[in-house]
Amino acid sequence: MLDEIAIEGRPRYDDRTNMVVGCRQHGHKLPLELGTEDDLNVLCTGIKDGKAHLAREATVAALGLLTPHPRLYAARPILFSADCKRESGPEHAVNILHPLKRAIKNKAQQGNTTYRAVCFASDGEGRRGKALVMEFMNRELNPESPIHPLVSGLEFMNLLVGEDDITPDKDAKHVLKCLRNLTMRDAGIKIRGFSITLGLIKNSTFTIRAFLNPRDRQDVLTAFSLLKAIWELPDPPHDSSPSFSRGREALQIFGRLGYHLMMPYVNVDLDLSAQLTYLSAAAHLLMDLYAHDSARTDFMPAQTYVNIMMMIKNAYFCVAKTKVDIPEGKFWLILLGTDRLEIFYGLLRSDVDLLQLANRASRLAEIAVVILAAHPDWDGAPRRLKLPTIREAGEVLDSRFDHLNPASWRGDVDVRNVTLLELICWIRGRELIEDFIPATREVFELDILSPCGKPLLEAYDEEDIEAVRI
Repeated sequence: MLDEIAIEGRPRYDDRTNMVVGCRQHGHKLPLELGTEDDLNVLCTGIKDGKAHLAREATVAALGLLTPHPRLYAARPILFSADCKRESGPEHAVNILHPLKRAIKNKAQQGNTTYRAVCFASDGEGRRGKALVMEFMNRELNPESPIHPLVSGLEFMNLLVGEDDITPDKDAKHVLKCLRNLTMRDAGIKIRGFSITLGLIKNSTFTIRAFLNPRDRQDVLTAFSLLKAIWELPDPPHDSSPSFSRGREALQIFGRLGYHLMMPYVNVDLDLSAQLTYLSAAAHLLMDLYAHDSARTDFMPAQTYVNIMMMIKNAYFCVAKTKVDIPEGKFWLILLGTDRLEIFYGLLRSDVDLLQLANRASRLAEIAVVILAAHPDWDGAPRRLKLPTIREAGEVLDSRFDHLNPASWRGDVDVRNVTLLELICWIRGRELIEDFIPATREVFELDILSPCGKPLLEAYDEEDIEAVRI
């Protein structure tokens, strides 16, 4: 999993290597190894003249095991790299992804245990999105691959993968925030020919209006509460005007999309088959809304669409890999994404530079592995990162269940009970949407990443979808 964290922009001398820690994009232009006073003078002059920069952000990569054991599933950071945000997607692939792939491959065999990278997770940052597409969506799934029989029959599924069938993943909480931010963008959201504007959303109910705070686009709980309020909207009164009824119907459709996307991550009573069915329903509804009446980016930015589909696709592929590698195993969908890395960030003190960040990582890993494993009730994610926990009947559980983990999940997640080969989950998801909007039967074509015929990966741009103009 990969993500960025803000750091203090100051040069630091590492006495273990006799080098100054610098940003990865431009550090090679200056003498970072200090042999003489002249080296230090040249370095300071280069920074002053803008040949290199004091990075104020660091890229962090961590390993996260897909296991229920608290001592094992905590994030283990393995890479810290200063970033000045002037790197292209291809450069990011060379500077970050290539070294990670080599390191993981070199350490895959540990004693009698063989580890395998199944996916690379990230948020919606556009530069890394392009890098992930380049590295992990550059070839069709080989028909000889052991997972091919399990996923090749999923109609409309995109089968592009990387080396060893690795797939890119996107964080579910990031997707949630992006859906909320869509409701506040200037252009509105076009839903099957009707444009939902911010004013229409505000006028729906007082509850919805309370969650529309454009000054805080990062609060996960607020984003979830807004979507929940939308999917719980009642049908319009019988005496409503046609425009009001159309608007309410469009909002209900958007709410249904949020419902199918979020329930697999918050409803602890769902079994794995039901989680995949909900994600399939979200994928088919998303295809319809993007393609209907050529809405495309009037519905949502291409990058947002691609990121959501990457997340759904990766869930199906990871379950297939688990069925092949560990046929008697279990799979927890909530362990995908970058959430464990965000929890690691929550343990850090603020105002660290790159060297301090790296030095503290090993001690923080020990805290996560030993202390928090012994006292899981101490393992509280920051409030802004928490999602509420929901029962099947829609009941929101109390704060004791705030931190979702494998131990708190009640549904059956045994991969033996997921009939991917018979396509049941995928087909049931499609049927849910066809029953909800019968007209969708005529829309679906090509695959989930080409809803209008042209692959959207080719239009993957540098826009950070958390920064949608509002």
